[in-house]
Amino acid sequence: YAQSLTVTLQSAAEHLRPGNSLQAIILDGGIQPNNWQMIKESLADYPIQLSMIRPDPSVVDGLMTSHHITRTAYFRLLAGKLLPASIDRVIYLDSDLLI
Repeated sequence: YAQSLTVTLQSAAEHLRPGNSLQAIILDGGIQPNNWQMIKESLADYPIQLSMIRPDPSVVDGLMTSHHITRTAYFRLLAGKLLPASIDRVIYLDSDLLI
């Protein structure tokens, strides 16, 4: 997912109005350090502020998971509780989109 996430963020940044920037908070469910480094390096020239939140997996203990519904899938549903209170609005984007 790291490569497709990078493409999604790059395409979003390319469509910003001049002078605007993008704050991207990644709810990390297991991005490997080398992939996180690749994402940061690939997006270094774009007006994107990247940060990562690694939620405690126990917040979804007891919820049904499967091949299609992973623990990480629940993180997006809990974004309002997982993201900092200072954030007023959120747009959730899957990592396989072009903007």
